[in-house]
Amino acid sequence: MAESTPTVKSPAKPIAKPAKCPPGHVAIADIIINKEALRGVDPQNEDFLKIVESVRLHGVLDSISVREIKAADGSIKYGLINGRQRLAAAQYLDKEFIPANITSLDEGDVLEAQIIANACRIETKKAEYAQQVMRILLQNPTLTLRELAGRLCQSTQWLEQLLSLTKLDKNIQTLVDEGKIRLTNAYALAKLPVEEQANFIDRAMTDPPKEFVAAATERARDINKAKRQGKAPQAAGFVPVASLKKIGEIKEAMTSGTPTVVCENEGCKTPMDGFVAALKWAFNIDKTGVAAQKAKYEEREAKKKAEKEKRETERAAKKAQEAAEVHVELSDLLGLKTEKTEK
Repeated sequence: MAESTPTVKSPAKPIAKPAKCPPGHVAIADIIINKEALRGVDPQNEDFLKIVESVRLHGVLDSISVREIKAADGSIKYGLINGRQRLAAAQYLDKEFIPANITSLDEGDVLEAQIIANACRIETKKAEYAQQVMRILLQNPTLTLRELAGRLCQSTQWLEQLLSLTKLDKNIQTLVDEGKIRLTNAYALAKLPVEEQANFIDRAMTDPPKEFVAAATERARDINKAKRQGKAPQAAGFVPVASLKKIGEIKEAMTSGTPTVVCENEGCKTPMDGFVAALKWAFNIDKTGVAAQKAKYEEREAKKKAEKEKRETERAAKKAQEAAEVHVELSDLLGLKTEKTEK
């Protein structure tokens, strides 16, 4: 009788033990992300993809900051304070742990820590950033602008300019964050009451800062003067604004026939008349300069009027279309009811 071959049992597959968290790291699964994080994550953004590639090659070199949070079941979790982009990159690469500095911050101190950590990062949208900084002041009524500016490593003037963006209409803040309005123009626009800001949006988007700042400042001055006198400000209209010509243009005029032309246009009769005419020309408020400004103003107003009429026409057409559709639906319903009644 042949001897039977013994059956060899394959060894049981070992059960994988959970990886041990390295010192100075926390498990990514235990991290809780703040719903009101200062900056979101755009997985298609080029800068974010660079972070992902860096983490892939070298790991997370700069530790994130977290704080301990006791969950309802008694376990310890970690609330994210700083390092949203690095954490997202690690998650993208299916990392299990990430280096982290564990701090002991109260709930109210987290926002301030995030603001300070992001103070010099240009990718933070300015208007959104201003809103978050304002939240710090609202949460800390005794905190002065000077103290907060010091914590942000910025000047008080920088902080005041930044916070002025919170005075802008919400739609205008969006234009600032989208880069459609220069910051210099946005700061000047914020000096105007909200109801006046809409009249200057087009200019804020197109005019160079030296022209727009002068115009917005002049309008703000007129409004404040009227308020002090207890009067209603006059409706915004064309007002010539002084803005200095470029130095190169002024130098060139000194060696050309420009002074003669200016004096003729201004009707100069005395040396003092010539001096005043030269100053007006240099500041673009001579007859030629004012005419050019007025032509530009009228062109802009005509464009605004045409766009307004176009919007109103489109709205009227849309309402007419909706009314026609409702009429058809009602006609169908009434026709259906009539048909049933006849039967």
